[in-house]
Amino acid sequence: RDNSAPLKLCGFGVAVKIAESKTKFDGGRVGVAQFMAPEVIFGKEYGTAADIWSTGVVLHLLLSGRLPFGSSPSSVYDEIKFGRYMLTSPSLNRISEQARDLVVRMLTVDDERRITAKEALQHDWIRSRDLGASRTHLQDVVENLRKYNQQRKLK
Repeated sequence: RDNSAPLKLCGFGVAVKIAESKTKFDGGRVGVAQFMAPEVIFGKEYGTAADIWSTGVVLHLLLSGRLPFGSSPSSVYDEIKFGRYMLTSPSLNRISEQARDLVVRMLTVDDERRITAKEALQHDWIRSRDLGASRTHLQDVVENLRKYNQQRKLK
């Protein structure tokens, strides 16, 4: 098969624009639990760091074919609040230390210590992507998405 199928992200139905004069938003707990940042679950004000967290969840999914949180529906909130996730699935064993480091920094529970968007764009793993991802790596990502989609259909 051709690996050029378009990738579509969705779920921005709860997205809001934060006024430039504000750096945080107090909109309550909205969204899909597995993608919520700890500060959202704790009911605190949140800002762009929550977006970094959610992007880290997506990156984990792309690299492994699995969501990092939600080993069971009842445990998802605790796993997120305490940053309990695994980086040791067979798929993740094949990723570079740089990629692993970026995921860890994006999924840092303390939003004040979490990597910023600007820092993430300067991260070694992102910068090395300028050379282009290998065809094997891209095929792994497509296969991981396929696996994830199969799991979703089973539930």
